[in-house]
Amino acid sequence: MATETTTNNFNWIAPFYDHLTRWVFRGWVQKSQCWFLSLIPEQAHVLILGGGAGWIANAVLQQTKAKKITYIEASERMISLTRQKIKPGDAKKIIYIHGTEKDIPPQAVYDVIITNFYLDLFPEAYLNKVVQLLADSVRGGGYWFYTDFNIGHRKWWGRTGQRITVWGMYLFFKWTSGIEGNRLFHYGELIEKAGFARNWKADFLSGFILSEVCVKKNISTP
Repeated sequence: MATETTTNNFNWIAPFYDHLTRWVFRGWVQKSQCWFLSLIPEQAHVLILGGGAGWIANAVLQQTKAKKITYIEASERMISLTRQKIKPGDAKKIIYIHGTEKDIPPQAVYDVIITNFYLDLFPEAYLNKVVQLLADSVRGGGYWFYTDFNIGHRKWWGRTGQRITVWGMYLFFKWTSGIEGNRLFHYGELIEKAGFARNWKADFLSGFILSEVCVKKNISTP
């Protein structure tokens, strides 16, 4: 979880982050991230970036037939909590990396990457670089799963409420974790521009949470 110059610090909030999101959003933060997990191919090598306290890694292992997970997380406390959640029989399936997107192993290519509530951490100046870096880490035909907040209510008053909530969340996480992002972007459009087709989409809480699965296009060579 980093910008070009610093690392967002979620150590302080790590112990109660999941409980907070479940309470505030009535469990939809978790449900939305699991909505499309059944699409993960068998024997897939999955990269999870900024997976937090580990419940999503456990969900991937329990709900899919993924072969291996590379789990990159900038918060040491989040990694520690993740290790506690993983069943002993699954422990060998996870490679932990304490770091950010910059610490993706050189030349590594994944069948699936998951960036849930991750892209919203970055300011516009660095976001495009992050998207391209991640796009290069997905094999042709591979999947990019992302879930994030979205201003998607059909009524103007609903969109206004969503914007106020987003403003409050950025203020809170800037204070508690030092994030540098300060607004949402159309992440699906950025991923599409990086060479992906947006094949599956679902929204939750009147469009406030958006989940998409994008598939990397195979580039034919002459």
